[in-house]
Amino acid sequence: MPAIALTVSYSCGLYLLGVLFGLVTATEKAGLSPALHSDDECIGPEGSCELSAVQRRSLAVRNREVPLSNDSATALHVSNTSNITLPASACASGRQIPFSNRGPGNECFASSLGDECEYACNDGYIGVGRHVCQTIYIENEAVQVWKNSSFFGGNCWRLCSDSPTCTGQVPLRVNSSDSMGPCMKTTCFATPKDAFMNVARGNYEIWKLARDEVSGCYADHVDLDTQEAHLGSSDSTGMGLVMECVADAMGWISREEFLKRINRTLSSYAGIPPPNQTWNFKRGPRGWVPRFYDIRSGDLLAEGTEEEIGKTWSVMSTGLFYSGVLFAQTYLENIGANKKSPLAGYIIDLAARMMNMVQWS
Repeated sequence: MPAIALTVSYSCGLYLLGVLFGLVTATEKAGLSPALHSDDECIGPEGSCELSAVQRRSLAVRNREVPLSNDSATALHVSNTSNITLPASACASGRQIPFSNRGPGNECFASSLGDECEYACNDGYIGVGRHVCQTIYIENEAVQVWKNSSFFGGNCWRLCSDSPTCTGQVPLRVNSSDSMGPCMKTTCFATPKDAFMNVARGNYEIWKLARDEVSGCYADHVDLDTQEAHLGSSDSTGMGLVMECVADAMGWISREEFLKRINRTLSSYAGIPPPNQTWNFKRGPRGWVPRFYDIRSGDLLAEGTEEEIGKTWSVMSTGLFYSGVLFAQTYLENIGANKKSPLAGYIIDLAARMMNMVQWS
């Protein structure tokens, strides 16, 4: 899938300069040296030592969200700088991001939950996601804390060794692997539209994998490793009808193929079996369709953990399926396909008859 590179913006750089300026101003007002020439320089009365340059730089980076006021600058004028305790981050874990500038000595810092940590990945890596201080709950049988006051979300993913730079072009990245292991494969496109169309076409190819060529119905999910899909789904079939209309409009498939695919799908839900096939698809007493069924035989399957077949009828699945039916019917009418193809006219009439198979009131 496409990845979005995160980079440190110019505004972040200006903000850091502002914080450093604030530190210098604070030390000047406290009677301290505005610039230290060595890491060990001490000024002021005997026994009084200002923060070393290393400590001050570290403090500016790690706590840039908390500029020093006049009072805090004065408070830092102490006799033993090694005892200074830096503010604790609201999120103690996840403060480092592998393969980025957020390593030891430059960990992420949060004043409160919701704070985001900006990061830059090392050369050869690309940033994916926002790294945010957060607590995440998972609600199953009982509410469980998955991430408790932890930075989470940002990662640096490795680019494949042969990845082009795409200078002046639009990069599109997908999961892949090379001799070194998992990586992001990069393909360059001339324009954003070209990249978008590639993603759109790839989306349709997944829907094609989900469709059973015999029944014309669509699976709930597809195993991309084996490309197997067996669990028929009325929800997915409704959306699959929409995607076939998109494919026809984009010219990805021929009009003849489009009409045959739509006809086969609607016929299966209308109780018309595929040629030379046994089709056991059934509706509920009011015409509701099942959510799950065997994609090849039409045998009903219980939804989730329900064991009674009578509980498989789904109002939601019926609505999603029929939204696809109406979409296909409207699309064919709007493009005037019924004026050029008898099959298109038949599909429009079949969709209308199917609407009467459900008691909507």
